[in-house]
Formats: sequence, C-alpha cells, structure tokens
Amino acid sequence: MISSKPSNRFVSVLSLIAGRILPVCIIFVLTLSLSSCDFLRKMAGRPTSSELALLEKKRDSLEIERRLKHKRPAVPATDTASVAAADTSASVATADTLAQAGGAQPGGEPVTDASQIQTLKAGCGHVLLYNLSRFRGSRQASELFYIIAGTFKEAENAERYVARLQRGDLPQARALTLGNGYTLAAVMGSSDAGLVLRFMTEHKAELPPEAWILINNLR
Repeated sequence: MISSKPSNRFVSVLSLIAGRILPVCIIFVLTLSLSSCDFLRKMAGRPTSSELALLEKKRDSLEIERRLKHKRPAVPATDTASVAAADTSASVATADTLAQAGGAQPGGEPVTDASQIQTLKAGCGHVLLYNLSRFRGSRQASELFYIIAGTFKEAENAERYVARLQRGDLPQARALTLGNGYTLAAVMGSSDAGLVLRFMTEHKAELPPEAWILINNLR
C-alpha cells in the first residue's frame, strides 16, 4: 500500500506558496507597474510630472535670458549710466510707446530682435514663452513672434481648429507645421512686440487661457 505522506507534504508546500509567497509577488509586480505615477513619485520624494513641466519652462526662460545677453553689444565702462537708463526705458515701454516710435526704441536706437524679445518679456506677464529651436524649427515661420492657441499631433485637427478660429473673431489665424511633427494653431504673427502685446490685450476674451507665445529664434 502506497503512503499518502509525500502527497500531503507537497500539498502543504503548495498551500504555503499560494498563501504567503504569491501575494508578495503580486504586490511587488503592482508596485513596479505603478512606479511612474505622480503619487508614488511624491511619496518617494521625486518630482511629479507637473513639477518637471515647471522646471522645463524655467529652463526655456533662462535660455532666452542667455541669448539676450549673448546678442547684446559690448558697452564701454564710461557709458554705464546711459546704458542703465536705456534698459529702464526699454523695460517699461508699452505697446503705444513702440507704435509711436516708428520702428525705433526710446533714444533713437534701432529695434533689434533682442530688444523686441526683451520688450515682450517685460510686458507679457505670466504668458509662457517657448523658442522655435525647441521644436526643431518650422519652414512656415517668418515672423519673430506668434501667439499660439493650441498644439496638435494630427495636422488635420489643427487645420479644423484654425478654420474655426478664422470663422470667429480671429480671421488671421494660421497653422504652423513644426520640425518635430506637431502642428500649432497660431492666431497672430508679428515681428513687433508692441503689436503682439496689444493684440493679446484686445483679444483676451477670444484667446484660450492656455495661449502662449512662440519666439522665432531661428530666423
């Protein structure tokens, strides 16, 4: 007669695995699958997706500052006072002041891309700014600034959105195809910072809250 002890021992081992080891394995697998969630990132002291997005925006702002300093011409040390006065005038310039200047900054200095960017940054408040180089350029972008109402992965969706904007109060809206494959819905383009600031003020009700400004730093 064959003894049943080995089979009973085997059943006991299986019961041990099912009762203790298997739940631990399941919890381990679930923890790995959820390791990218913001909740677990926060619990682990790692930055969440929103915090990473803010860091990326700060990097863009610092990049603009770096380019402005790089493009700024050297000034003799004896002219420090006049440079400080010119900087103050440029930082407080409004859209009306630029329009009256007729293509020149206060003091008769020629308007450059760097000065226009500085004026826009001083007047656009908390509106987000992004460089065109970040998106690998665009063959359709010829202006220095574009007010962007939406970003689309599918070009057809962007074209439909632009058509809807054109039928409304933004007939000058157009689509910009980027080098990274995305398409932007631009409601207005200009190389005049004053016109951009004025447009944003006058059409605030028509623009979406998440609208941002594209700076064509590749032209």
